[in-house]
Amino acid sequence: MLAAYYKLSFQTKIQAAFIVLIVLAVSLTGGGAYWLASNIVQSNAEKSGQEAILRTKQVLDERMRHIAISVMTLMFSDVFKDTVRDVSLYDYSNYYKLLSSMQPVFAQIKLNEPLTQSVLISTPMGDFYETGNTRNVAVPFLDSELHRLHTEAKTDLWVGGHVDPYFASHQQVISLVMKPITNVDQIYIVVNVLESSFKDVMRANQAEGYDDMILIQPDGSEVLQSSPRLWKFQMENNKPMLTTSNESDYILSYTDLNLKEGWTLVSVQSKSKVLQQLNRIKWIMISVAAGCILVALLVSRMLMTFLMKPLHHLRTLMKRAESNDLKVRFASPYSDEFSLVGERFNRMLEQISSLNEMNERIYKEKSKAEVKALQAQISPHFLYNTLNTIYWKNKMKQSQKVGDMVLSLSRMFQLGLNGGNEMTTLGNELTHVEQYLLLQQSSYENLFRYEIAVEEESLRLEPVLKLWLQPLVENSILHGFKNRREGGIIRIAVRKQDGCLICTVGDNGRGMDARTIKQRLSDPRLAENGHGYALRNIDHRLKLYYGEQASMTFESVPDEGTVITLQIPLGGD
Repeated sequence: MLAAYYKLSFQTKIQAAFIVLIVLAVSLTGGGAYWLASNIVQSNAEKSGQEAILRTKQVLDERMRHIAISVMTLMFSDVFKDTVRDVSLYDYSNYYKLLSSMQPVFAQIKLNEPLTQSVLISTPMGDFYETGNTRNVAVPFLDSELHRLHTEAKTDLWVGGHVDPYFASHQQVISLVMKPITNVDQIYIVVNVLESSFKDVMRANQAEGYDDMILIQPDGSEVLQSSPRLWKFQMENNKPMLTTSNESDYILSYTDLNLKEGWTLVSVQSKSKVLQQLNRIKWIMISVAAGCILVALLVSRMLMTFLMKPLHHLRTLMKRAESNDLKVRFASPYSDEFSLVGERFNRMLEQISSLNEMNERIYKEKSKAEVKALQAQISPHFLYNTLNTIYWKNKMKQSQKVGDMVLSLSRMFQLGLNGGNEMTTLGNELTHVEQYLLLQQSSYENLFRYEIAVEEESLRLEPVLKLWLQPLVENSILHGFKNRREGGIIRIAVRKQDGCLICTVGDNGRGMDARTIKQRLSDPRLAENGHGYALRNIDHRLKLYYGEQASMTFESVPDEGTVITLQIPLGGD
């Protein structure tokens, strides 16, 4: 895609830019209007849904309160009191008389609250219920699930949708289980309400256009289960969350019932239905964008005639410059962008000569830096100390140590010269610095010890610039361990990170202020006076070869030590 764009003509790019700008402007304007309108419509829908669900909650709470009050009325009736008295006296002879007397009371409860489907009073004397309902005697209340739930709750409770186990109709009901306050423990009252009646109440108050209204429990399951479950919820921080579909596609309104803690009434509305009326705005925006594109094509053609003229002139001058005619210059009576480009073109031609001179100067500085680098690595002071140590060890008949030092010095020179090549391998560079450290350990016995760690052995084969590690360890020995007689540690660690080679050289020497080091490296006058010359030389050489990808950082604390970190890109040649 990008390659195809690069091949387009300037005229086509201008036309494309006009189209993009106009489409962007129209899209932002239309999109903003659509977004604002959708927010207003959605806000109104949420408000309407919340009002409807609060209204439904009030109705459900009121109907459930009526049922509870009806049961309380039953408890205060004479026939119920007579039943409790007989049960307490273990007089069960009046059961059928009391059952007959209960029928008007049951009828009155259903008259007061039509949602009531059936009422069951469980007593040691026997069960009392409407004789018009067929009692399922195989399921006594005391051994049922509702009795277990009531015992666990230790209070009156509403039980969500379930199949009625006490009557032969086995209808889907919601139950209220109550235990009257009497001197008899085993008296319970169960009021069953048809799920369908509950749903009818909810549908009657459901806001227009809403998909569904659901009553759910704390675990997210529905209280009413008489219809197929279209939605699945879970409660998070007392807030219902849809799990069966993308919740962002729906508007949820919810509220908790007062008479049943944990029951939450939720209404669901599809946002696509709410925003359907905004489709007209969308099509108007598309039509306006199409018209603007046509206008952009016409206007861009007119502009190109004027814009391309100075551009063609500038292109002609560039072709002459390609033929080494560096005396050409762009001239224009205007002060537009093309004139600015022409001025930059003129400046570019003027700077070509100076750039050539700069390249020659950089090459000379590079060669000079290489010579000085080699001189810095093989300092007369180091050679003097090494040869002097070899002499005295020879006088002391330490032939083995003399032989080791001569081999180390020979190996060090061999690796430093590297056959005249500027590049070596990391393994050779580490070997070179190790030979230097061995020689210095022989010259300064017990002054320091060293550690060299390479994260991956394969890194030893990586090509690197030669002679950049030895000055760092020399700096640690001559400056870091100055006035120290023993206990010095030099640690060299090499690892790979993000395509770069990271090398750290640290010591536990006397250290210095890291800010002072940076000032000496950045000030050539201080370097020429011998302060930080080796470090500045390394930094300069690395940047010459590797560019800005190479870096040198310092961490130094007085009397604690110094850590120098070098970063160079891998894959150099």
